[in-house]
Amino acid sequence: MGDHNEMKRISAAFAASYERFIKGYQQYKADHSRQHSDGEVEHYDNSSRVEQAQR
Repeated sequence: MGDHNEMKRISAAFAASYERFIKGYQQYKADHSRQHSDGEVEHYDNSSRVEQAQR
């Protein structure tokens, strides 16, 4: 039964990290949609982000 316990441990770890990912993604979407209410800000924000990445 050692394999069964290993599987439970792995799935528990996966569930925990998946939950963190979902929370982070929801937070990101919330921040993103707040910017989206003003299209101009979103546009300039993106272009400045691209410039920074290229430097």
